[in-house]
Amino acid sequence: MISLTNRFRAAVAQRGVYDMITFGLTSDIPLWFIDEMGTTPWDDLNKLWKMSPLSRVRNIETPLLIIAATNDFRVAISQSEELFATLKLHNKEAMFVRYPRDGHELSRSGEPLHVIDRLKRILEWFNKH
Repeated sequence: MISLTNRFRAAVAQRGVYDMITFGLTSDIPLWFIDEMGTTPWDDLNKLWKMSPLSRVRNIETPLLIIAATNDFRVAISQSEELFATLKLHNKEAMFVRYPRDGHELSRSGEPLHVIDRLKRILEWFNKH
């Protein structure tokens, strides 16, 4: 959303798919991905890139907190790493927090200290901005 509008003063991204090209190859649901997208990266790279928020990073002006878990097999942490690196390369304000040992369900069933820390960081981010 923040790659399409500058209406927000701050944003938080969690468990997000930012690069449709690599997502289908790093997720635990590659067959679902191919079925939903109707293609593979080797068949239609341009279609998948146009669908990727990463392709619109230059448009992002909203400060972004990115939260990811190292054991997320649904949306690999590499999605968040790609977004963070690209934002920093474009001199955008971003912060990246990774939680070890947790997975896709971090906000609901993560380690208790991680669940608390995540909520604190989100509040601090929004309060700061």
